[in-house]
Amino acid sequence: LLADDAFERGALPLVLDDEGAPSAYVWVGIPRDAVLASAERTLFRNLTLLGLIAVGTLAVAWGFANRLLARPLEVLVTAASRVAKGDLRARVGGPYVRGELGQLGRAFDEMTAALETRESERTRAEEVAGALARVGRELSETLDFTRAADRTVSTLLSLFRVRTAALY
Repeated sequence: LLADDAFERGALPLVLDDEGAPSAYVWVGIPRDAVLASAERTLFRNLTLLGLIAVGTLAVAWGFANRLLARPLEVLVTAASRVAKGDLRARVGGPYVRGELGQLGRAFDEMTAALETRESERTRAEEVAGALARVGRELSETLDFTRAADRTVSTLLSLFRVRTAALY
């Protein structure tokens, strides 16, 4: 017999007498493709299924990463850029995500609110200082106390947004 690599071979003892000793051997050959076909189909099916599960898992992980990291960071960077350009009304806004990014967004909003309040107070203080300086100049320039008092009262009324005032 010639050896052929396309076959798996094995020797089987053939017992023909009562003593149990083999008296002959029979060589049996099975085509290799027939032996491995079922295992190869199972392997292909399992690897395909594993690949699909891996792709699905990556898609879900990407979605969660986008929702939990990328979008909140994008909102935060956009708000920070607006503040850097002078827009103190920029906010991250809620609802805040859980965890450190949510805390950072909330802290950013609190910081910009405080900056906006301070800027508003500073602007108002400058307006008051300017108006008081004008009143001081008018008082020093005029000897007419009545006219200076009227201007002072009208300036103070407009500055403090009140309707009536009296000068004593």
